[in-house]
Order: sequence, then structure tokens, then C-alpha cells
Amino acid sequence: MRYQILRDIDSVERIREVWNSMLDENNHLDVFQSPEWVIAWYMQYANDQAIFCIVFYEDSGDVIGIV
Repeated sequence: MRYQILRDIDSVERIREVWNSMLDENNHLDVFQSPEWVIAWYMQYANDQAIFCIVFYEDSGDVIGIV
């Protein structure tokens, strides 16, 4: 397993599709877990501050978690 730290909103935007795919596979969804909500919240309330997002990958390169 490896991880990548995302420190800007553009990097978070680039993982939006895989993030949504992970949510589609999960039966316990919450709007606050979606990249759309996180990105909108950040742009409205924290745009002048650094974002901190960690993406976890399997050795195969598949995303297995986003924090």
C-alpha cells in the first residue's frame, strides 16, 4: 500500500471520478462524503487555505481510500 497527499484543490478535482466510483460501490452514502460537497465547501469557505487530502492506493494502483 502507498499513499499520496493532495495539497491543492486541482489535485482533488482530478480524483473526483474515482472518488465517485468508490461511493457508488458503497451502500452507506452520505452527501458529506462526496467530492462535489467537499469541493463546493472548500471553494465557499476555505479557498484561501491549504487543503489536505490523503489518497490510499493498493500496490496495483487502485484507490482504496480517501481521507
